Amino acid sequence: VATLPHPWLVIEDASHQYAATLAVLRFFDPMLRSGEYIVVEDGNITEMGEDADHEGGPARSITEFLQERGDAYEIDAVYCDQYGRNVTGNPNGYLRKK
Repeated sequence: VATLPHPWLVIEDASHQYAATLAVLRFFDPMLRSGEYIVVEDGNITEMGEDADHEGGPARSITEFLQERGDAYEIDAVYCDQYGRNVTGNPNGYLRKK
């Protein structure tokens, strides 16, 4: 994977389980370069009340990942807030590496 040409846009849209989503974020982190994105899909399951079935789901994974590596990433509000603050299926899920 690391030898693929850049720039990258990584989209995480798998099981929505907390541990799996966090593992994907941690896996791709060292391979992403400045300006590249990882988009975490379906963080809105929290608002839909389905996060308990997913151990906190993508939103919990994003929060924890940013606590660990937030100095290297920024949430891209252009995409998250295009239709209003976090009016998206991917709240706080558009992460751009600094």
